Amino acid sequence: ARRIVPVPTLAALALRAEGEVRVPMLDARKRQVYAGVYAADGASLVPDRASDPLQFLRSLDAFPQLTLFGSGASLYRNEIERVLGDRARLRIGEGEGWPSARSVGLLGERLARAGHAAAPQEVELRYLRASQAELEGPAAPLDTHGRNA
Repeated sequence: ARRIVPVPTLAALALRAEGEVRVPMLDARKRQVYAGVYAADGASLVPDRASDPLQFLRSLDAFPQLTLFGSGASLYRNEIERVLGDRARLRIGEGEGWPSARSVGLLGERLARAGHAAAPQEVELRYLRASQAELEGPAAPLDTHGRNA
């Protein structure tokens, strides 16, 4: 039976960057970012999360130097500079916002060797934020004409 290895997007993105402490930030819309903090070897230092950008940036006090990148870093560049000052090194440019096939492959191999492969039916997607449908709850029932009852 074939097995697959789920590869977290932010972890794969972190492998593309340089620096001792890597902070991938993706625009999550709704004034939030998907973000995490990773060591140079790809180890997670802070759990990935969906967060208000300022709250996330203020939570990074323990790190003296950070490399921030991705669509969220680009969008919230001013906030990064204001909150982190010269502790922040921004890497904003083409291709900085998405994992490369190479980084996904390297991380997938590393995770497989560590025993994280699973049967396809056992894999569950991990979302950092609840969907709009989950937030709104069950929809009102419709009448026979397709209108809310």
